Amino acid sequence: MWRVCLPLLSYAALSVAMETESTCATLPAEIHVTKEEIDDSGVLARTCQGDLRVTKCEGTCPSQAQPSVASPSGFLKECQCCKETWMREREILLTECYDQVGQRLYGETGTMLIRMTEPEACACLRCGS
Repeated sequence: MWRVCLPLLSYAALSVAMETESTCATLPAEIHVTKEEIDDSGVLARTCQGDLRVTKCEGTCPSQAQPSVASPSGFLKECQCCKETWMREREILLTECYDQVGQRLYGETGTMLIRMTEPEACACLRCGS
């Protein structure tokens, strides 16, 4: 039989706060997007690209660990992560398009409309869910 012995401390002293304040928020970011279009015969028809300003979820969230005889590590961890709570869809026009050999395309084939989703709101949620 195994016995777990813990020093006599107050519950407040045993509860270890890893983070006390949330800094989770939507922040601006810039990404480079490349989208390929394949024709009906499976051949690359064109490639379009562009640099886009989007939002991302980033920051820290409050988490804690407390002693637990039921847990193999001896601590019960309650971790929270900064995650998306609401997404929005956007239509983006890519204006740099090229054919199979790398020649820049103009006119109707010189642009491509794509759809993408990005976070509109973020919050601290349980990690792993």
